[in-house]
Amino acid sequence: MPIAIRDIRLDEAGQIVYAMNDGKDRNLMLANGVAYPYLAVAARKYRFRIVNTSNLRTLDLRLSDGSSYVQIGSDGGLLARPFTTSSLTLSSGERADIVVDFARYAAGTRLVLKNAVASPPGPEDQIGDLLEFRVGDRAEDRSRIPDTLRSLPPLPPPDRTREIELLMGADGTGLIDGKAYQEGRVDAQIPFGSTELWSIRNANDRGSHNFHVHLVQFRVVERNGQPVTAGPESGLKDTVRLAPGETVKVQATFGGYRGDFVYHCHMIDHAAMGMMATMRVG
Repeated sequence: MPIAIRDIRLDEAGQIVYAMNDGKDRNLMLANGVAYPYLAVAARKYRFRIVNTSNLRTLDLRLSDGSSYVQIGSDGGLLARPFTTSSLTLSSGERADIVVDFARYAAGTRLVLKNAVASPPGPEDQIGDLLEFRVGDRAEDRSRIPDTLRSLPPLPPPDRTREIELLMGADGTGLIDGKAYQEGRVDAQIPFGSTELWSIRNANDRGSHNFHVHLVQFRVVERNGQPVTAGPESGLKDTVRLAPGETVKVQATFGGYRGDFVYHCHMIDHAAMGMMATMRVG
């Protein structure tokens, strides 16, 4: 079951209006376009495909009783192994598959998928209950989560390394490697079929970014110098979050498509302010 989550701002007439300021001015959360919805579930396992479609807001998704669930997928499909957690962080454009087992709850239980509130509240203070689960009677459930979900081959040696810097300038211009997006300009030439290791840095000391590349899946190799070998970022991805000052290394093989494609901050307001660049694969 897909769940698309976003934040919006409603004016006094109940109309959706555009709001900036890192999402603080967006005062209502929607799940599949509905405010405060509920879903009747049987007491069995359910698989949810969740996408954060907010312009800017990063989500921290938890169940209201603090219980755990199992993440089995990320942007590009299944993880290699399941990952048990009680918190799922998704920046704008990121996706994840989770399995929640409602068989542990009695019929009549009401459980809420929440976006956790920052403590203490900060400039990106979170808002809102997202979705209520109303647990019904037990149902037959022959499903299981295997210990191994897929095979991910070893990463080949990269043919080239690049360093990429994301920066929101003081004047509100979004920059990649010191340049704002310009239509028709090619910022990176990538031979078709080559493998590249990209080191991506959020150069802002305040304010988050994330990074998305079109028409290729990458593997997250390191976050702040620490290897990523298991957990929620260990699968195939095309979007990765970067907190202030963070550096993430990703590796991709550009063997699927030839042509000009963009890479950008997936916080769409930032991309619209210029934080986008063009790569030419061929």
